[in-house]
Amino acid sequence: MNYIKVEIDKLKIRLDRKEEERRNQNKQLKNELAMDDDDNDVQKEEIIDEEELIMLREMKDLKRDYRDTFSRLKASKQDFNNYQDNIDQAKQQLIHLFEVWYADNFESAIG
Repeated sequence: MNYIKVEIDKLKIRLDRKEEERRNQNKQLKNELAMDDDDNDVQKEEIIDEEELIMLREMKDLKRDYRDTFSRLKASKQDFNNYQDNIDQAKQQLIHLFEVWYADNFESAIG
């Protein structure tokens, strides 16, 4: 899970850089278009390139893997807690049965 988180963080940094580059390019293009045609009020769509699309898909896959791994970890912790509760109950029962056995075998001999 920690490995996946590190990979998500690295990819997020790369995506942020790529997005910033795209914004800067779009601003530059918009400024160039504004100089060429001051009357043009057409709003331009932001188009991502193939590299950014691949990174977005990879991010989606990593996040899905992280959620799956986290769910398995959560289920494992719940199983562990259930087992620990069973162990604690068995210990209490063992102590109680020992005390009953001890009382039957030794306290009656003394008293």
